[in-house]
Amino acid sequence: MRSSITSLPPQLIHAFTGPNCAGNPAWVVPVQPTADIHATAAQYLARPGATACALLLPATHRNSSITLRSFGPSGEIQLCGHALLCAAHWLWSLGKQEPLHFDLPACQQHIRATRLRDETCLALPSNNYRLCNPPEGLAALIGQRILRCARSTSLPGSLIVELHSESAVQDVQLNAAALMQLTTDCVLITARSHRPGIDVVSRYFTPAYGALEDPATGSAHCLIANWWRGRLGSHPLRCWQASPQGGWLQAQHMGSSTRIWGKCSTL
Repeated sequence: MRSSITSLPPQLIHAFTGPNCAGNPAWVVPVQPTADIHATAAQYLARPGATACALLLPATHRNSSITLRSFGPSGEIQLCGHALLCAAHWLWSLGKQEPLHFDLPACQQHIRATRLRDETCLALPSNNYRLCNPPEGLAALIGQRILRCARSTSLPGSLIVELHSESAVQDVQLNAAALMQLTTDCVLITARSHRPGIDVVSRYFTPAYGALEDPATGSAHCLIANWWRGRLGSHPLRCWQASPQGGWLQAQHMGSSTRIWGKCSTL
């Protein structure tokens, strides 16, 4: 891996794909250790169709971990689940062996990726929360009654908001400027689903990071898995992210870590 990764071709991959959903695209780009990281990320993010860019640097440690740095429109992302998923899928498609190990310097985490049948599985840090009152005016802005609200204690700047139904989640229409005036937090809305094959549904609004809504979000489902486990159990949750693009994945709270897995596609 150390001698060959920088010679591999860049590739646009879509994570969390499935029937009738395009998932979330990310460029996976190998770079030399001497490369201008920020300029390279900006170059690929300027191309149409991608919400993130995963830059891979050669292993520098004896454990052969790959250094991965993820970037979005507003800058470096501490932990980007869909970029990690895309990177692992891309490396396996080129013949790399599992498991893969990624070092993330932005958040000082070490992430393990494995295959689960035809899907890619990540072991991510679990996301804890504390209950709180929703920001004043949020219920009126989203046009829905809020059942519960909490603030993430693991990922500062993120709120999770539970609504009463899947249709309520799907019906939310937000304006980026109006949401930014109310709060600079990312807002994750979720509800239980009663459709066959789906346990929970969500949407993730992130205007502070340069996009109103994230198409399909791996790290947010670490919070969703913890949020619902007391009522739906600790078994794998079948999750649908109801963005316009749509995302399909599964998530399972495992204590200090949360497993998320889904399919990737080269479209």
